[in-house]
Amino acid sequence: MGNTQGKGRSKNSDKYLNYFILSFWYLFRILFLLLIVFMVLFLWTEDFYDYTQWDLPLGLQLFGFLGLMVGMTFLFLKPKYSGWIIVISSLFFWLVTAIFRNKFWLGWFYLFFPLSGILLIILFKIQQLNTILSAKRKAK
Repeated sequence: MGNTQGKGRSKNSDKYLNYFILSFWYLFRILFLLLIVFMVLFLWTEDFYDYTQWDLPLGLQLFGFLGLMVGMTFLFLKPKYSGWIIVISSLFFWLVTAIFRNKFWLGWFYLFFPLSGILLIILFKIQQLNTILSAKRKAK
């Protein structure tokens, strides 16, 4: 048996993992910026400016919809909380729609929101774990 001290993961694999994680962060930021623009355009083209047509379910759905946009905006400011805000807002939107509108399936596109929030949470945890492990390796 030879000496295996210091022959763990190479520094290149850590560098590539960091680039991989960083590329995902920028991919999500670009995608969420486009989604925010499309969501604002959707709200602008709908008849939301006519407040006489509003009812409680529409107001609650709009609240969940705005929560999604806030969660996507938080990715630029505080990425730690962005995924949680997106997941909670999308679950709130689905719950309000299921209770008040009796629609339990909204379509495949609405699955993107909670799944992207969960992926952001996982990505943040991987980045934290990678930071902790690299700090331990440097300490040795």
